[in-house]
Amino acid sequence: MPQRSGHKPNDKPKKKPKSEKTTKARGAGPLRPLPEGAVWSPEACSRERWEEAMRGMPDDALPADLTKQAPISSYSYPEFWYRDEERTCVDCGAEFVFSAKDQKFWYEVARIPLHATANRCLACRHQRREAKRQNKAHMEKLEAERTKKETG
Repeated sequence: MPQRSGHKPNDKPKKKPKSEKTTKARGAGPLRPLPEGAVWSPEACSRERWEEAMRGMPDDALPADLTKQAPISSYSYPEFWYRDEERTCVDCGAEFVFSAKDQKFWYEVARIPLHATANRCLACRHQRREAKRQNKAHMEKLEAERTKKETG
């Protein structure tokens, strides 16, 4: 096998430090500081990956607290930040916004899995909840009547 001049067979090119790679990838100049409110979790990703993502966070985004998100059992990264998303309701077809504040509540307070997302507008969500509540009340009433007939 012919060898290239100046290279030994087992020589590997030297790697650049991460900070140099990140700066070059984003262009000349210093990196942005980390946004306030952003919290890293060692279970979610490496500190370097998190810092790189957070420095690229859009100005209109809301930073995520990775320690409050439900655990992810996949090879994907967590949500580093939340942005308003325009959606179409699957029930009525209306356009609605799944706001960054709503996403932060869903994923950090309610701890809904990150792969879940809002696909119904607020009015249709309320209507669906009410229908489920009525269905549950009806089933409980039927069960109570059945139990009453069996015992009485």
